[in-house]
Amino acid sequence: KEVEEWRVLRFNGFTRQSVTRVHREPAPPSVGSNSGGSGVAVDQVAPAAVLERQGRWVADPECLAFPYTKAIASAVASVVGVAGVQHWMQRGGSHSGARPNCLCLGMGGGSVPLFLAHHFPLLQVQGVDVDPVVVDAARHHMGFPPHRAGLEVVVADAVQHVAQLAGSAPGTVDLAVLDLYDGRDAVPADMLSPGFLGALSKALHPAHGTAIVNLHGGGLGGFSFSRLLTRGQGPGYVKDSEKGSAVVKTAAAFKAGLLQVGGGRTRGLAYTLSVASQGNIILVVTRAVKPGAASGLQHYETMTRLQAAADAVSTAAGFVFTTDVRATRGFTPC
Repeated sequence: KEVEEWRVLRFNGFTRQSVTRVHREPAPPSVGSNSGGSGVAVDQVAPAAVLERQGRWVADPECLAFPYTKAIASAVASVVGVAGVQHWMQRGGSHSGARPNCLCLGMGGGSVPLFLAHHFPLLQVQGVDVDPVVVDAARHHMGFPPHRAGLEVVVADAVQHVAQLAGSAPGTVDLAVLDLYDGRDAVPADMLSPGFLGALSKALHPAHGTAIVNLHGGGLGGFSFSRLLTRGQGPGYVKDSEKGSAVVKTAAAFKAGLLQVGGGRTRGLAYTLSVASQGNIILVVTRAVKPGAASGLQHYETMTRLQAAADAVSTAAGFVFTTDVRATRGFTPC
């Protein structure tokens, strides 16, 4: 690694959209000269070609710069362990059957899809972003690899893309990570529509399909049984505040859309996690964890199971940060 630095991608002058740690790879010998056989100078060459001549900036796939992205990865690890799909970590060799699929809706700099593709090599990870400028910035400035096995990028509207998958390949999405916002810094209204949630439900794997959603909570909540069990961390939001109400509304919509099977019954568990030092809330809606009694003891048993699963999977996968506490901090069933 000749040069290493941090890169920040912003929507505007103050909002940090994504942070990656990158290093510059040496330029390939075949493009080491300024002009080459064609006699074309560097300043006359397309930006992508200039990058090749100078050596490409490459993102560190081990690095998740934000606490909330570490929380997302921790939630993934817990679900992988509870669902019994540890084979997602398989490297090399052959695997019988279809490969599992992960959708990352809202790409940013690409650190989350890159991290998941690196630590779960069997996953087919697809980043989806509606803005080609964001994708271009991720590739040319944030170190997102243009070509990597098991990792691709699609420029598309998330609602339309999920609807297409639901129609052409129902039940094939094992994991969906949603990290996208509108101009008001809120989850787009389309993401809460019955049409989108119905399509996502149809696209998700029937036995362990999981959606993980990044939300903004706006402040720590008060005392609760979960707060007592999670080392003093409350749910991470005040339910009757503006942002807290949005969290409750979003959680209810996703739970109903992805887990409800009629008669008030559900086929999984929806819960939120709080993020230390940030106002983010991570909503986890999973079919891998079966619903139990709504008692404090049941919640404690579920948390213990999620912590153990996250710790085992993240250790085996080689995460460079701990996950057990992150996977259950502020655990609040919805």
